[in-house]
Amino acid sequence: MLNANCIDPWAFVAEKQTAVWQFSLARLDARVADGGVLSNPQNVIQAAFTGGKNAQNQPFIDVHLSAVLQMTCQRCLKTMDFTLNNTVRTLIFADENAANRADELYDDVDVLVVGKEISVVEWIEDQLLTALPYAPMHDNCQMVSLPDDNSTNPFSVLKNIK
Repeated sequence: MLNANCIDPWAFVAEKQTAVWQFSLARLDARVADGGVLSNPQNVIQAAFTGGKNAQNQPFIDVHLSAVLQMTCQRCLKTMDFTLNNTVRTLIFADENAANRADELYDDVDVLVVGKEISVVEWIEDQLLTALPYAPMHDNCQMVSLPDDNSTNPFSVLKNIK
């Protein structure tokens, strides 16, 4: 049975399951929902999980995140929309040695050591934080520029003190 908290990754892969979860960012950990990274914790994110095996018969789970998120532009400090449309393939392993070997072989996939269950919400949080831009900015930011005129500069009075 699938729920929004945990899945059995091995059954998910073996049965080639797919599942879609949708919830607001406010439900996520404080590092995501507190408004520090994202401007609106009421934004809704959709996460689609797909299990299977690749050509080398290695178990994987693809995680596709999609949402339109409000973030703070780092130039003008105004709210901007950021469209998230990100898919990550994660190879899953039961032991760390095999995971380390696979991590050295593949650059384009994530590698994860899992047990009998995995938290869907924590996985989505990690994928979301990895997919967000480090310094979001508008494509054509209308940043407010400071005037060149010294009369409005509060430090212009210091030039007279010598």
